Amino acid sequence: EHSDPLIHDLIDAVRDPNDGVRFAALFALGELGPDAGIAVQPLLRFIESAPESRIRWAALRALTKIAASRSDVQEVMGQELESSTWQLQFAAACGFAWAQVASESAIARLTKNLESAAPTVAFISAWAIGKLKDGTEQAVPALLSALKRMDWLEVEHSERPGKEFINLRPDLRLALQQTLPHTEDPEY
Repeated sequence: EHSDPLIHDLIDAVRDPNDGVRFAALFALGELGPDAGIAVQPLLRFIESAPESRIRWAALRALTKIAASRSDVQEVMGQELESSTWQLQFAAACGFAWAQVASESAIARLTKNLESAAPTVAFISAWAIGKLKDGTEQAVPALLSALKRMDWLEVEHSERPGKEFINLRPDLRLALQQTLPHTEDPEY
């Protein structure tokens, strides 16, 4: 963690009354990543009172890029998985994917988000589940259900006519590979 004056100035700018200044400061802190570690506590306090979704998203994004594996940040990410705003659900799921670890309750929320009517939320939740190292077995039924419910196939186009093929989206494929038990059965 740096105690760089720039980081302190950015933390101060987060409290600016101008939304544009706040957004830019939050975005910049996120871009600094773990080097902006001293900003985590002020950002956690800020996000509690950030009602406007664009600013809240920027604060959440900054927290996930700075310290996604910290338990206090993961608690906020878990809460945002239940947000009514898909952008916040998206940012929280990304944070769990980057951390590659999540609590049982966060995995349950990610699993619930596989049922979302917003395809982007379902796709990012599948991707996040696929990035987690442990505890994702409970997501298998929801992943399989999402596979039946949504268009998880993508067409790979070729320069030569008739050479197109269909591929399972990588986010779902990775999630299934990570969560399903290993077997030698090639049909599985």
